[in-house]
Amino acid sequence: MIGFTLFVLTLSLLYYFAIRPHNYWSKRNVKTNKFIPIFGDYYRMILGKESIGEMIQRCYHEAKNLRYVGCYLFQFPALMITSPELVKKVCVKNFDHFMNHKNVIPDGIDDFLTKNLVTLKGENWKNMRSILSPSFTSSKMKAITENILLFDVVPLILQRPYNYWSKRNVKTNKFIPFFGDYYRMILGKESIGEMIQRSYHEAKNLRYFGCYLFQFPALMITSPELVKKVCVKNFDHFTDHKNIIPDGIDELWTKNLVSLKGENWKNMRSILSPSFTSSKMKAMFVHISENANLFAQHFLKMDEETVTVEFKDAFTRYTTDVIASAAFGVKVDCLKDRDNEFYVMGKKGSNFTSSWGISVFTAYQILPSIAKFFRLRLFEENIQSFFLNLNSKLELSDSDIASQVFIFFLGGYETVSTAMCLMAYELAVNPDVQKKLYEEIIENRKDNDELLYETISNMTYLDMVVSECLRKWPVGAFTDRVVTKPYTIEPEVAGEKTLTLDVDQYVIIPTIAFHHDPKYYEHPEKLHT
Repeated sequence: MIGFTLFVLTLSLLYYFAIRPHNYWSKRNVKTNKFIPIFGDYYRMILGKESIGEMIQRCYHEAKNLRYVGCYLFQFPALMITSPELVKKVCVKNFDHFMNHKNVIPDGIDDFLTKNLVTLKGENWKNMRSILSPSFTSSKMKAITENILLFDVVPLILQRPYNYWSKRNVKTNKFIPFFGDYYRMILGKESIGEMIQRSYHEAKNLRYFGCYLFQFPALMITSPELVKKVCVKNFDHFTDHKNIIPDGIDELWTKNLVSLKGENWKNMRSILSPSFTSSKMKAMFVHISENANLFAQHFLKMDEETVTVEFKDAFTRYTTDVIASAAFGVKVDCLKDRDNEFYVMGKKGSNFTSSWGISVFTAYQILPSIAKFFRLRLFEENIQSFFLNLNSKLELSDSDIASQVFIFFLGGYETVSTAMCLMAYELAVNPDVQKKLYEEIIENRKDNDELLYETISNMTYLDMVVSECLRKWPVGAFTDRVVTKPYTIEPEVAGEKTLTLDVDQYVIIPTIAFHHDPKYYEHPEKLHT
């Protein structure tokens, strides 16, 4: 009985709120077009079959030879006027009967929408109109025209930086002012690696071409021979890298070996180089091996037939363990202690795709002077403090050393773990390679259960697999150089002219594009071992 009562009540409510309102025009002998209860004339829009403009036109043409037609906006009745003469009466002759617009938001709910000139009603509308009308006199419109002219000048100012390569007779690919060659990345249509490869292939048969990173001109070199000149033969002209953050803003970034320039770079390199001799690497291997055993044991102890592993998470935890023990003498186990400070800070410090990281990077690219004025920093204060505190534990307090600590941490944390992830993927999809590599490892371990530094050094197939994975999946899509002494590129092919690169000119070397060019690697998308 209760169920029947609820059923009747539901039908009654449905009729009262959904069906009954649609009798409005029939009671007044006004014709209507086809509609559906509840949705009214909006039903095709709800289904995504037409826009608001298409709905209006359809209703208009369905009411042919009528001066007006009734329609329903959901359950609300509306009269559509199809006669221009009747429109004149409503909007001009009898305007005092039709002063108001329909308000989407009820009064008192949202003042921002309900108190503007379009939504105000009656006397409130008249008062506001009398206040605003003087803003649109002839003299005021003339003043506005001057601002409109300013908007004509702004595009010219924005386009000015994009004449750089055309003045030097250097060809460029398609770009969009303000965003440069980054426009597809901004729209989320390609990654940095895809952008580099696209630009490289669009410049086919050229040794170099010009591109724009936002408004900054850069020269991308597509000839391996020219790359050798830049990176080896004439290296003294290209000793520096481009620095994302200006000097003096964020010392954790600007004082590391990658960012330092000139004599500062030479001095820091001479200090750090002894840390990577053969004997030091051999000593470091002990820590790598110990943590590798802990890593393997962690998953072997899982009493499950199938173990699910999120490789990026697992490998970054492993590399954190290695760096903590090898570089800082601190033993951590990030697989067990999942909120370990080393891991958390490494993850924060290497997350350049966060909204803040992207904002800072973009600000220094588009508005460098303003970004520098506000001293926008890439890293949060707690990350800075963490690496400075690491120095104090090592009895080192200089910010120069803190910066090296950070870049060492970042390099091991992010790049190595990424390479390991991609190598694991390639071994999974290439079982023949996996089997051959496994056999080499077993063969080299037959005389010793423990993998030694010398043992791994003698594994030629392992070296081939790692090298080929890095060829197919380079950790960096490109590398760069900044001109430190003027350099001239002499013409060698038809159509080229002498090109002089000024000091501070940015040069891009498209690593990933070389690695995936069939000219240098047959079937580059395959893993060759």
